[in-house]
Amino acid sequence: WYQRRVHGGQDQIAGLQGAIDELLIQISARAAEEAARGVDRSKDTEELLETSASATADLWEATGKSYAEAKADFNKIKDDRVAAEHAAAHLRIVERNHRLALEIYEDKLAGMALDEYKPPADIKNFGASDLERVNLSLQRKDRRLAQKDERIMQLEAQIAALTGALTDREIVGTDK
Repeated sequence: WYQRRVHGGQDQIAGLQGAIDELLIQISARAAEEAARGVDRSKDTEELLETSASATADLWEATGKSYAEAKADFNKIKDDRVAAEHAAAHLRIVERNHRLALEIYEDKLAGMALDEYKPPADIKNFGASDLERVNLSLQRKDRRLAQKDERIMQLEAQIAALTGALTDREIVGTDK
């Protein structure tokens, strides 16, 4: 879809910039999806990136951007990516902290470790605090089951993707 012809007005330049931006969004979405599934399609991604990079270089030439300006843009993007990765790592740690703190807090509210709680054998002895402990225990078990279900779905997606990749290789004959 891309041809090396950037001889035109602002509309064509803006159109090319929009096409480059859209392609980069598609590439990053695909890469994120493949990483989540554990699939490596880096060859396909590299081909798309080469096309996008070529168009970007042509756009810089057409707009008169200097090498120093392009290099400054690159350094800012790199710095922004590093900051975003640090922020994401921080959020993962904060999330883990809160998940653990929530379990500890539930234990404190229940007055004992929920995993060790045994309801009274006789329903006559079942009080409000027992009901609260049972509710908290069920909520915790629901959360743990949801986490396990999510992990199972991730693994199934990985298996499906790997099976598809293997099938593609067998069809093409690259499994030698």
